[in-house]
Amino acid sequence: MSVLDSHTIVNGLAVYFSPPASSDDPLFVFIHGAGSTVHTFEPLLRKFDTLSTAGLLLYDLRGHGQSEEFSTSIDLSIPSLAADFHTVLDSVSKEYTGTLILVGHSLGGAIAINVVNDLLPSVLGIIVIDAIEVPSELAHIAMTKYLSTRPTRFDSLEEAIKWHIRSGLLHNRSSAEMSVPSLLNQLPSGGYVWRTPIQLTEKYWPQWFNDLSNKFLSARTGKMLVVSSMAKLDKTLIIGQMQGKYQLVSLPHAGHFLHEDVPDKFVSLLTEFYNRNKRLVLPVKK
Repeated sequence: MSVLDSHTIVNGLAVYFSPPASSDDPLFVFIHGAGSTVHTFEPLLRKFDTLSTAGLLLYDLRGHGQSEEFSTSIDLSIPSLAADFHTVLDSVSKEYTGTLILVGHSLGGAIAINVVNDLLPSVLGIIVIDAIEVPSELAHIAMTKYLSTRPTRFDSLEEAIKWHIRSGLLHNRSSAEMSVPSLLNQLPSGGYVWRTPIQLTEKYWPQWFNDLSNKFLSARTGKMLVVSSMAKLDKTLIIGQMQGKYQLVSLPHAGHFLHEDVPDKFVSLLTEFYNRNKRLVLPVKK
């Protein structure tokens, strides 16, 4: 049985949880990006045998996946998203005593960076996937450009899967078959539209990745940044990497959804990161 087979609703958020086998095993907390769902991690979780005793905690961000339906009144600011993270973590805190490893993709990486120091000393490390600081004006331009190329509807799931592959966001078709259906709602006519209309979150784009490099480097725990291109690194991250402040992994043949493109490689990275950073820490506060 997969952890993604069932969920509970906590303050409107769909939460998926499987506790660690023992207090000596870690709890991996996966946080997806804007417009995505927990199913972006499904290809990776299917390869999780080497970490089979670890706990898993995932949740759909507000207005995403199986969480409360998106509306224009939903607050997707970083403070609200960080508060949601703490709500989810508190909801399962009585059921485990393992240490935490945060894994965040894109906006999920930004959320992880903004909460990690709040969780010390219980955090073993943070793994950030393709979440890079972007100046506010460039963030707006990049998001607008991306949305201008995104279809508003698809005639079939197959068409949606093919679009994700053609767009370069995702290269692994088998992963797309697992993750893409969760991004869409079926219309009575049979067509499909996006479950989360990212274009309506425009006012939050500038703050999502604001000052991310300094915040990442200031995280007082083990750190790994996984990117699709070294060209994405800014001066702060380049200097930090040269000073050995974090582990950098580049996967140049992957798209933005690196963990979907090479799930086997990602499980190996998670395993190596855990083995390298594990140490005695106190349990999470209840």
